[in-house]
Amino acid sequence: MATLDQFVVNIRQLTTDGKFSDLAQALSSPNVDHLTKNIQHIDSIIATFPLPEYSMCMLACLHAVVKAPNIPDFDLFLTQVDTFIQTSSAEQVYYLPQYLCEICHVITERLRKENRARVGKLEIKS
Repeated sequence: MATLDQFVVNIRQLTTDGKFSDLAQALSSPNVDHLTKNIQHIDSIIATFPLPEYSMCMLACLHAVVKAPNIPDFDLFLTQVDTFIQTSSAEQVYYLPQYLCEICHVITERLRKENRARVGKLEIKS
């Protein structure tokens, strides 16, 4: 857990300093393994990253959830993604667009398999 704590401190500092290129690199695989290896703590980690200031960090956390073997509470995850899309910083999402694409793909596939529909189209506001 100490390594995870240091990882969180590091990415918070990069965000505060506005070093988004460095932050994107720190949040990219294999560095993001800190999140996937500690998936049981992901809700606590998400709570430490208020939006829109920590949009890239939140995006990496949501991406770690879809990379896990299963999504324990899919409806909660959908709510987290909806909140992210409505309040995130488009400037930060720009640095990790593939994460958002993968999240949307997993959601689409899961909703399709469960024959569940979602109404409306959400947009990231700049």
